[in-house]
Amino acid sequence: MKELRINCQEFESLLSEYLDSGLDPGMHALVAEHALRCPLCHDLLNEVRKNMDICKNLPLPQISLAKLEASILSSTMPEASMSCEEFERYLTDYLDGFLPAPLFHR
Repeated sequence: MKELRINCQEFESLLSEYLDSGLDPGMHALVAEHALRCPLCHDLLNEVRKNMDICKNLPLPQISLAKLEASILSSTMPEASMSCEEFERYLTDYLDGFLPAPLFHR
């Protein structure tokens, strides 16, 4: 009977679910076995775990919700945005090479 194994690409695609305990027991075991066999994936697993721990221990930003809401609203006010016609004109000019990217991405 052939032994089931996963490759490095499969390991990487399953890593998030593995760390979140979202895999069925059989697949969880395959990912764990691969990490034990493959030094590169083992290092990747440890690095991701370390970064997750760092993120969990970061202090929450002290931002006022009122300031955040005001900032979002000021950026999305209908009068602050361009009309569909204006956007289409800019997009056409940009795609035709007449409008530089920094001006288009305002």
